[in-house]
Amino acid sequence: SEGQARLVSPAETSEIRWMSWRDFLDDARNNPAAYSLWCVDGARILEKIPRFQELFKARTGAYAVIH
Repeated sequence: SEGQARLVSPAETSEIRWMSWRDFLDDARNNPAAYSLWCVDGARILEKIPRFQELFKARTGAYAVIH
């Protein structure tokens, strides 16, 4: 929404869109150049944290994995 779009700086952001975590992980794996390096690295770090996996699985019924 317009209100959510105001939370990002146009000087720092080329695009904003909502997607599921699973879709994000798949897209980050298949199109890493579309994301900042810290974003892809952060996703890889999160997937290795057992507590994050526990919470993610409880919410979605699946594990978060990026290759």
